[in-house]
Amino acid sequence: MGKVFNKSYQEITEKDLNEFSDGLCSRMLLFQGDYPSFLPYLVSEVINHPQINQIDKDQLGSYCDMFELNWREDILKPLIVSPVYLNDSRRMIDADLQEEVVAERVKKAGIPYLASIKDKIIKYDA
Repeated sequence: MGKVFNKSYQEITEKDLNEFSDGLCSRMLLFQGDYPSFLPYLVSEVINHPQINQIDKDQLGSYCDMFELNWREDILKPLIVSPVYLNDSRRMIDADLQEEVVAERVKKAGIPYLASIKDKIIKYDA
């Protein structure tokens, strides 16, 4: 981290971390998924730095999830350790389910809840 910021770890300020987060987030698409090997470690250090504010932390984490930059130590850990971050959870693989099958399963998954939602809507309108 010291080489990126040209400062020691303790001297890095909230403003430095904000500029880094904004700069990286706005350029993640340019990598097209081919990230340098050091970047996940750098992101992890930035996100866990004591001077980072919560907005930058959330933004950087969200962009890393969106552009599939795996910065967490082990993405296969239980959800309590690494919340809602699973391998290939944000994309469909060609060999996976077809669109029609997914639509049908989503439709069937909602059926048990429709009756209770309908009852709540009718009671609310009355």
